[in-house]
Amino acid sequence: MLRITTARVTALVFALSPLLGACAPTRAFPCSADEQCVDGAARGLCEAEGYCSFPDDTCPSGRRFGAFANEGLASACVDGDSITTTTTATSATTDATTDATTGGACVDQGGLCGDSSECCGSCVACEGGTCQPAAAGAPCVVDCATLVWGDQLQEESVTCYRMAEGTAAGECAPDGSCALPDATLCSGPGAPLLTCSQRCHLSPSGCVAGASADTIEISDLCATDAVTPLCRPTCDPDGLDRLDAACDAVGACIEDLSTCAPYLCADGECTSSCVNTKDCAPDATCTMKICS
Repeated sequence: MLRITTARVTALVFALSPLLGACAPTRAFPCSADEQCVDGAARGLCEAEGYCSFPDDTCPSGRRFGAFANEGLASACVDGDSITTTTTATSATTDATTDATTGGACVDQGGLCGDSSECCGSCVACEGGTCQPAAAGAPCVVDCATLVWGDQLQEESVTCYRMAEGTAAGECAPDGSCALPDATLCSGPGAPLLTCSQRCHLSPSGCVAGASADTIEISDLCATDAVTPLCRPTCDPDGLDRLDAACDAVGACIEDLSTCAPYLCADGECTSSCVNTKDCAPDATCTMKICS
């Protein structure tokens, strides 16, 4: 049996103390839930790799690992992909090397999970072996580009926009989504979502600021394959021509001019028979609504 006396341990510590003092490593802090990731006023996420990240606009993903992640991840940008790292652990009594692979597949809400880091999103946690909504009100980070900024009129068209790229502090909703308490926390319009003719525009209610951008459909913003008050058939002042107009499948107002003569345009339609003698050609008369 190997015995290490107190004297020997003390001597060993003193012998190594200059080296330990010169390059003592920073201790890594692993996490298993978002609530553990707090750096002053900053609230972070527990990434799939098992370490905390915090908002950072200088990273393409908008997040950067904290200083207490392991050596391969500390202060690095989170790129959104699973990262495989190899950690070498050396104890005082053994030279055994352990390879540890961090990260794992993202599990949707309701799916089976082995630990909280497997669940998709910051507001879903592993409970009882399945991914369930996290506690309502828990801090989370919102990806601004997944939300609607609003709509904007430009010349003859109306466009619904996403919010600009970036992140903001949010709160977990009861359904497991990360909600933005104030839309102004994300600034400015980003990429366009949908565009339609101003004359086929239904209402701004289809493009509400803060709504999920993935749920917006063209039928929310635009009239399609239909007639609207601003895109409808009209008759010209002398009643001899008719403007056929209707919104097409992508919300564009399509117009086509047709001639009504020798009959007149009535109620937006070209008449196929006379309504009175004035509808008929000069050398004809109107009998039973038929010009002859």
